[in-house]
Amino acid sequence: MRRFNEQTARMKPGSRISKPTISMSPRGAFRLNGALLGILGAKVGDKVEVIEDEGEWYIAKSKVGILVNKLKDARCGQMHSRILQQALSEATAKDRGSILVAAHPVEVQGVKCYALLLGSMK
Repeated sequence: MRRFNEQTARMKPGSRISKPTISMSPRGAFRLNGALLGILGAKVGDKVEVIEDEGEWYIAKSKVGILVNKLKDARCGQMHSRILQQALSEATAKDRGSILVAAHPVEVQGVKCYALLLGSMK
């Protein structure tokens, strides 16, 4: 049984639920929200890699990936890659938008990754 009442059905003031997302701009800037950085175990100064494997797309923390830079919002990070933006634009037929990221990891060729849910792109 689940009960929804005054104590359980409302969020505490100032709190919010955030789903892991990566946002893409037409010029190749990508914003990684705090929820995504959290599941990746990444922070500003770390590197992440986007992997395409047989039409499926993933993101993972990596030593040889793209550097995550600081944003004004300290909970988020930013990276830049025009080449990645073009590849994702071809895969989604969109040049900008936010992509949900699966919250549970999968292993792709021995690497712990999180699936980019391209169908969610808005």
